[in-house]
Amino acid sequence: DDKVVYDIRSQDRIVTSPRLTLETGKNGTLSFRIPKTNPCFNLINLKKSIFRVFQVDIKENKKIYTQLFRGAANTRDEDFYFRGQIEIEGELAFFNDSIVRKYEYKGSVVGLFQKYVNEHNAKVDDDKKFYVRNCTVIDPNDYITRANENYPTTKEEMDNKLIDLLGGHFETEEVEEDDGQGNTAKKVYIDYLADYTEYNTQPIVFGRNMLDFTKFISAEDIKTVIIPLGKKENDEYVTIKSVNNGKDYIEDTAAINIFGRIEGTVTHDDVTVPSNLLSKGRKDLADSINLSTTINITAADLHELDVNVEALRVGRLTRVVSIPHKWDRYMLLTKLEL
Repeated sequence: DDKVVYDIRSQDRIVTSPRLTLETGKNGTLSFRIPKTNPCFNLINLKKSIFRVFQVDIKENKKIYTQLFRGAANTRDEDFYFRGQIEIEGELAFFNDSIVRKYEYKGSVVGLFQKYVNEHNAKVDDDKKFYVRNCTVIDPNDYITRANENYPTTKEEMDNKLIDLLGGHFETEEVEEDDGQGNTAKKVYIDYLADYTEYNTQPIVFGRNMLDFTKFISAEDIKTVIIPLGKKENDEYVTIKSVNNGKDYIEDTAAINIFGRIEGTVTHDDVTVPSNLLSKGRKDLADSINLSTTINITAADLHELDVNVEALRVGRLTRVVSIPHKWDRYMLLTKLEL
């Protein structure tokens, strides 16, 4: 609420064990212990007080404030020494404070996104309102249908009816804007973006700031025989039998020789034509015979040592270089802990 809770230069505005965790596709969390001597100890209102975290740099004797986080406290515990443990969730969790009423929708993706945000804004306090800015997620037909009659939270509905079905992710940014009368007001914008397009200029390099490199290879999801299933009509699925010599499956002989015969099904609820289903099944089979490889990198942020090195930011593509591991490519920084 625009009062300083923690500043390392202060004798009383101190907290202990502060931890900020930012992660793609999640709300983000902040936690810390606050002693009773802190002037803000009795000013924290659960679900109401707005917390912000800033990274403060000094360049050419000028302070540069970069906002990393904004959210509200959910829980507060006090221990034997009257220290308060505060747990704060990021601002996307504000969408849990409003309920979606029964509706039916037909139209564009951005129209549905705008509908959810507008209806949320009508039910919450000003501090928890958002304003739609960008939407780069599209539907091939630019026409979607959605409905619900179960009274979910706006967050649940946005995740289920947008993210789960169309992909993409939400990003927020608080901006100070001139209201046209010489006054500035804070406004929180929300974007619904199809891809991560920004880059970190600081690379992660073996021998410099890379702390750990782990490669995980899995064959758990491999299928060498696929049974494509289309729309279910009259208790029967559309299959590929009529266009595939009476067989309801397709197989990859080379993959069977390597991994053995492993069957799986893939359902396409919107396909009613067997030939189209066969085409989609072939693509499903090609996708299902690849080993899954996951690379996990742990690194230190050199910005903490040198202000002239740009800080690492979550949700940005980052060049990762490890000559011993024969690895040099851009990867998405998905989690950041401070």
